Amino acid sequence: ASKYAVYRKTAGGSWKCINSAVTGTTYTDGSTDLAAGTTYYYTVKAYVNGTWGGYDKAGVSATAAAASSTTPALVSATASAGQIKVTWNAVSGVSKYAVYRKTAGGSWKCINSAVTGTTYTDSSTDLAAGTTYYYTVKAYVNGAWSGYDKAGVSATAAAASSTAPVLVSAAASAGQITVKWNAVTNAAKYAVYRKTAGGSWKCINSAVTGTTYKDNSTDLAAGTTYYYTVKAYVSGSWSGYDKAGVSATAK
Repeated sequence: ASKYAVYRKTAGGSWKCINSAVTGTTYTDGSTDLAAGTTYYYTVKAYVNGTWGGYDKAGVSATAAAASSTTPALVSATASAGQIKVTWNAVSGVSKYAVYRKTAGGSWKCINSAVTGTTYTDSSTDLAAGTTYYYTVKAYVNGAWSGYDKAGVSATAAAASSTAPVLVSAAASAGQITVKWNAVTNAAKYAVYRKTAGGSWKCINSAVTGTTYKDNSTDLAAGTTYYYTVKAYVSGSWSGYDKAGVSATAK
């Protein structure tokens, strides 16, 4: 034999060649699509005198195990005003980490896939005070993402009430509504949110540097009442906000 071809399949599936240039009599399958708990079947063909030989149709099998040694061990999730800090233990040989977040009953969503340390501070503008968030982490080692702790660690978001802007007014004029609020000490910027009665808050501008904002959006409908609220970005995190907001009826 000048070389060998290794084939793989799952129960009920078809054989698929995963390497046709093996020169020894062993092959280690470290494919990134191996799923822990799944049984894989393997068989081999030999290339002799210019022809591929037959193969053992039954094959040999093994059940894949998770790469637990590279799965980050979570330490904690700690909430402070306007943010949640996630901490985990370092993984040997890692080049980066990916942090995932979800709420109870939801699905994991990656919020940052380029973290290089062992902590991550989530100061996303959509963190809602009083809501419990769950976090988990994957490690990128030797070109592949590790497994992850399915339970995760959790913390309940706290509002940064001391830095929440105090709303002053919302006043309508032809084609626009002007929103005003009091300045917040050390605020680098403000985010303005809008909704209609019974709706949900939606950020319409997250880079306001003054204490007024003119909403002249093309979707303002005359006769409709719009509600506005504001968050302040202070020391790397977003503040809480006035849940009632201020309102004005578009002209």
